[in-house]
Amino acid sequence: MRSDDGWNESPLTADSREFIVSRDALRTYEVEGTFMQSIWCDNNGRKSPRRGVALVEMAVVTPVFFLFLFTLFEFAHVQMVSNMLRSAAKQAARLGVANAVTTAQVEERAREILSSAFPVDAVTISVKDAGVFDSPQVDPENVDYDSLPPIELSEAEPRQLFVIHITVPYDAVSVMPPMFVKGVTLRGQSVMRHE
Repeated sequence: MRSDDGWNESPLTADSREFIVSRDALRTYEVEGTFMQSIWCDNNGRKSPRRGVALVEMAVVTPVFFLFLFTLFEFAHVQMVSNMLRSAAKQAARLGVANAVTTAQVEERAREILSSAFPVDAVTISVKDAGVFDSPQVDPENVDYDSLPPIELSEAEPRQLFVIHITVPYDAVSVMPPMFVKGVTLRGQSVMRHE
């Protein structure tokens, strides 16, 4: 039923034993009526020596692709959390510059902003007196924010500097178990003057 060029000359019927898809492509054979077996063939119907290469390539490339994908996702999430910390600190500090606003209200505002992105159970928010920054010799990278004295914003003097410092361990807010940023503490802060 086959011509010399490999094409079936008769129309295919339901009881045909061989279906030819194309000259150089996949040929499918029915085996004992229970399942279909797929074989890559060349023009003459012989098995190709490259049989299974695509499966091996996929087995090698797929783990690398998913590792890259999850790494990209993890670092994007770290960046999102860092941006949220800075944004919450800045908005809470803007609230804190006004008169008659308490430190508790400022901390609550920061928690409210952060709770829209991740759980805030592990978040540490501190409002401190930032008078140390009035000195031009101070390097902000070397300041120990935990040692700064706390401040009650409702009692702050006009033009007094204060800092809102927010920290969270990334392990507590990660979406997946962290692979590359284990044990990292993310920080956000804002320094403003009370009015």
